[in-house]
Parts: sequence; C-alpha cells; structure tokens
Amino acid sequence: MKYKMRSTSGLSLMEVAMILMMVGVLMASFLAGFRVYQAQRGEQMTTRSFDEIEEAIAGYVAKNGRYPVPMGLGVPDSDTTYGYSGTITSCPPAGPSGLEVCRRPSSAVPSKFVLTGTVPFKELGVAEPFIYDAFKRRITYVVAEDLTVAGGNVPANYAIC
Repeated sequence: MKYKMRSTSGLSLMEVAMILMMVGVLMASFLAGFRVYQAQRGEQMTTRSFDEIEEAIAGYVAKNGRYPVPMGLGVPDSDTTYGYSGTITSCPPAGPSGLEVCRRPSSAVPSKFVLTGTVPFKELGVAEPFIYDAFKRRITYVVAEDLTVAGGNVPANYAIC
C-alpha cells in the first residue's frame, strides 16, 4: 500500500498569529497619528470659527456703535428667534441653559453685568457652521451689558477675545 503525501499549503496557527500581531501594531501606530491629525484639524476649524465671529462682531460694532446681545444657549434651530439676539433674564445658579440670555454680575467689576449666550449668527451675517466648535458645541459669547446698549460707550480700543 502506497501512502500519498499531503501537500501542506496554507499557514500554520503560529504564522496567522504573527501576521495578526503585525497588523495590530501597524493599525495602532496609524490610529495614534490619525487622532493627532483630528485634534489639529479640530483646532484649526475652531480657530477659523473664532476668526469669522470676531470679524463679524467688529463689523457690527463699527456699523451700530454697540455689541450685539447674545442669542440664548438653548434656542432650538426650529425657533423663530434662532440666530438673533435673545431676551435677557437673570441667570439661575446652575448657569445659562434655556432660551433666554443669562445676565449676571461681572466677576471683574461687580457693579456691572455681563450677558452670556451664543453668537447671534443671523444678525451678524455669519454662516451657521461657524457658531460651533470642532466638537459640535455652540461657541459661548459673553459681553458686558453696557456695551450692548445703543449709544453705549464702546471704547476705541475694544477687544474681542
């Protein structure tokens, strides 16, 4: 009786394990680089949003002689006031969250008040995507209340930061 030798084609279990390990190491190094890329890209997008908003606010101040009142942080995009200055209300202890613009005493000058909300992008003529940071959160806009009053005293060297 003659025995035929079987051909041994294919990979052994050890060879498959080594290949999977090498693929895992390559994927881990790729993912680490990709995360760094995503973080840098997000930072660039947020910086671009800040630049667009700063330019629009500076134009608004030059045209109107005052800063815009913020939009409420919790205004849904289906609301008719979405994108426009909001209604000012006292701030709850937990902070701003609703449709209104939060008004609270300034920590720097207690006799003055600040308004907290988000950017009234339609009023400023800014495209909606620019009011979000890289994590899709609305950018918070805080302004001294006395700078939002028509005929208010906007200093010549005002800063947007």
